[in-house]
Amino acid sequence: MPGLIRFIVAFIIDQVANNNRFPVRAKAFLQQVSGKAILVVSVCRGVTGMNTKTSIPQVPVGKIKSFGAFGPKYEIGRPIRQLEDGDWMISVVLVETGEEVEYRLARLNNDPEAR
Repeated sequence: MPGLIRFIVAFIIDQVANNNRFPVRAKAFLQQVSGKAILVVSVCRGVTGMNTKTSIPQVPVGKIKSFGAFGPKYEIGRPIRQLEDGDWMISVVLVETGEEVEYRLARLNNDPEAR
């Protein structure tokens, strides 16, 4: 039974991480409730270490910017994941092609609004 529990917990963590694209932390334990053993799984997103919470950056989703002063236009999407250097990768959609790509938040913050 412990092997099955580990598999279930690993599956839940994997699903949360893949669906949210954020670092996750999870705890699992068995708890007795009314004489029955219940598996309790607690999953937190947006954490990088056991005690270090990461603040998910606020980005202007839907705003149109351009890569530099004369570059192609893109629409800002949602944060995807934090990088080791502390920066974040943000989902952006290229206006002309509809292609979704990842772009660093530090660069996005320096890009001008599209004209």
